[in-house]
Amino acid sequence: MSVREQHYEAAAKLLAEHHPSTDSHSDTYWQGYLDAVAWHLAGQPGSYESYYRYTPGMVSRDAWAYGWVSGQQFAAQIG
Repeated sequence: MSVREQHYEAAAKLLAEHHPSTDSHSDTYWQGYLDAVAWHLAGQPGSYESYYRYTPGMVSRDAWAYGWVSGQQFAAQIG
């Protein structure tokens, strides 16, 4: 199964329910978080190395990767 729009919609709903205020982190962080949860919902592996959206060595990549790790931790809790 591939990651599809419905996985992102479900992930966005979970994010809104469990993290109603996203002011605590950057948009890039929350994109990584959303990506991780959507991938989890689609049954994809938990590794993000092949999915980086940003250039290595850039702050945006670090923020996205931090969001991804946090999203994976959340996804593990929801099952």
